[in-house]
Amino acid sequence: MKFIERFLQYATAPWLIAYFLLPVNIWSIGMFGLIFTVGLWTALYPQGMLEVAKAAHPAVDTEDERLWWGARVIGFVFILVSIVAVVQVIANSG
Repeated sequence: MKFIERFLQYATAPWLIAYFLLPVNIWSIGMFGLIFTVGLWTALYPQGMLEVAKAAHPAVDTEDERLWWGARVIGFVFILVSIVAVVQVIANSG
C-alpha cells in the first residue's frame, strides 16, 4: 500500500499544475482518477484512512477491525463517485 500512498503524494502536484493549464475535460478526468485512487487505497487499506481520522480523534484505534467496514464504505463511495463523474465528463465532452 506504500505504492498508492507515494503515487498520491507525487500525483497531486502535477494535477494541480494541470488544473491551471489544461482544458476542463482533461484535468477533471485526472482529478477523478485521484479520487478513484484514494477510494481504492481506502478500500484495500482501511487502516490508512483510520490513521488520517486519528489525527482529529486520537481515541480511534486503527487496528480495531470493527471500524474497517466504515472506511471501506467510504472507499467504495469514492470509487463509485469517480466512475460516474468520469462517465459524465466523457459523455458531455462530445
